[in-house]
Amino acid sequence: MRPSRDYAGVGDLRPFGIDALLHYRCKHGSHGNHKLEMLDTGSKPYSALVAQIEGVVDHPVDDLGIMRVDLCADLPGVTVPWFQPRLRVKFKRTSREIRPLKVDIIGKVGVETISAGQRPNMLRIYNKVEERKMQFRKMQRKASKDADPLDFETEFGFGPDAVLTRVERQFGGCRIPSEIATFGHLAHAADFNPFDILEITGESSARLPTVEECESVTDYLAGLQLHSKVMTEGLQSTIRWLNAKSGGNGARLRKRLERFLPGSNADSITVQHIFETYQRSVRQQLGS
Repeated sequence: MRPSRDYAGVGDLRPFGIDALLHYRCKHGSHGNHKLEMLDTGSKPYSALVAQIEGVVDHPVDDLGIMRVDLCADLPGVTVPWFQPRLRVKFKRTSREIRPLKVDIIGKVGVETISAGQRPNMLRIYNKVEERKMQFRKMQRKASKDADPLDFETEFGFGPDAVLTRVERQFGGCRIPSEIATFGHLAHAADFNPFDILEITGESSARLPTVEECESVTDYLAGLQLHSKVMTEGLQSTIRWLNAKSGGNGARLRKRLERFLPGSNADSITVQHIFETYQRSVRQQLGS
C-alpha cells in the first residue's frame, strides 16, 4: 500500500486475482471511508463484479455506495462529426439550463470528441476506435519481444478501420442519481435512462427546401444561412446565438426554418435508439 493525496494507502489487487485498486482510509472527513476502484468493468458480467467485491469487502455488496459510474452505448457506423450539427444537451439543475458543447479537434482527422457538462456530471461522445488505437500502441510497446504479435481485432473485437462512436454519460460524487446510488441498484440499471438530457434533430429530410417551397425569398435565404451556421458551429451553439440575437424570438424562428436544419443520414439514430442500444448492452452484462 502506498499513500496518495487523498488516501492513506492505495494497493493494486491484481496480483491476488482481483481486477481492482483498493484506496484505503480517505484522509478527508471523519469517517475514513474506503474506495474500491473496479477495472475493465464493461468486459465483465455482473456476477463476476459481485464476486470480486465480496473478495475484498466484508459487508453486504448491495448496500455499498457508488462513487462513480460511466454508462454508455456504442454506435457502429456513426461518426462523431455526425452529432455536432444535430445535438443539444440539457442539464436539469434548472429545467431550461443548456450547457455548451465542447468540441475537441485531434490532428487532421476532424472532430473526435464532443463533451458537455463538467465532472462529476458530464456527457462525452468520442471515437472509440481511435481510443483503442492509442491503447493498442501502448500494448505493443509493453509487449515482450518473444511474445506472439498482437492483433488489433482479436484484442478489441473490431478492426482498426471500423467506424464506432461511444456515447457516454459519467456520474460521480454527489451527482449520482438515486436510481443507481448503490451497487445493488445497478441490477436495475437497464431501466434508468442516462441519455434523457439529449436532443437530436434530424426528423426532417436531408434535402434543403427550394425557394418555391418557402414562404418568401427572405425565409429561403435565412434558412440557408441557418443551415450553414449549424453545419459550421453545431446546433447548440447556433441556437444559443439565435436566442441571444433575436430578441426572444429564437424558438419561433427555429420552428419557421426547421426544414433547413440538418436532416439525418442515419434515420435510426435517435435518442430512443441510443437508449435501447444501452439497454441491450446492460442486460447482456447483467445476464437478464
